[in-house]
Amino acid sequence: LSTAFAGVVSVSAMKNIIDTADAVGEQSEKLSLSTEAWSKYIYTAKFAGVELGTLDAAFSAMIRRTNNFTKDGSGAAATAMEELGISVATARKEFTSTEATFDYLIKKLAQMPDGMKKTAVAQDLFSKSATDVIRYANLGADGIARLGKQAEITGNIISSDFAANAGELNDGLDVLGSMITGIGNKLMTTFTPAMVTASRAVSDFLNIQRQQSAFELKQEIADVEAGLKELNQLSKSRPDLAITYNAEASTQSNRLGILKKQ
Repeated sequence: LSTAFAGVVSVSAMKNIIDTADAVGEQSEKLSLSTEAWSKYIYTAKFAGVELGTLDAAFSAMIRRTNNFTKDGSGAAATAMEELGISVATARKEFTSTEATFDYLIKKLAQMPDGMKKTAVAQDLFSKSATDVIRYANLGADGIARLGKQAEITGNIISSDFAANAGELNDGLDVLGSMITGIGNKLMTTFTPAMVTASRAVSDFLNIQRQQSAFELKQEIADVEAGLKELNQLSKSRPDLAITYNAEASTQSNRLGILKKQ
């Protein structure tokens, strides 16, 4: 079974799944939602063209503004609540959880005709995420319910147990990564002095080799110059062989020129 599973899901894909479940768990906790509800909202929002970060911001703004309204009927959401016909008493009755509050407001928004008034209400409730939330609401009750069911059937609902296990696994991997880094640091601390010594030895050896090469080149130039002098003397003492000596002298002169350019 594990072999068959590995054939379908790569290591990289499995890590992405774990990271996603971990993130859903952290986000849902921040928003006081179950991981099941939050993953369903994420799946549905995708089909309305609403990105995860925007959805997160919409929920955060809604939580702050509805909490202020349920206290005394004031705050940024007050005008929107009046437009939607939601009193403080109704809010206190209906807004029993993050999920219940969002679903109730989405239902109310869906009943409004599109236009400036609808946009203004959404802005009062969801701040900068207003237009995205309107697209979500415009999916309609049937569309939202259908996508929620689709998320369940296709396995896109992340359970609280899976999210918790994914978070624990990621924490363990982080600790393991830190341990490996720590071991590497200790090893390098031990071996770095020896590596520095070896590096210096190589550098010193190369410097010696360069010095030897320069000495050898200088010695070869001196030998060629001495040979040229001897050829000149031979050419003068043996006029009959002057052509041969001069030809050799020309060759050696060319060689000397090449050596001096190095």
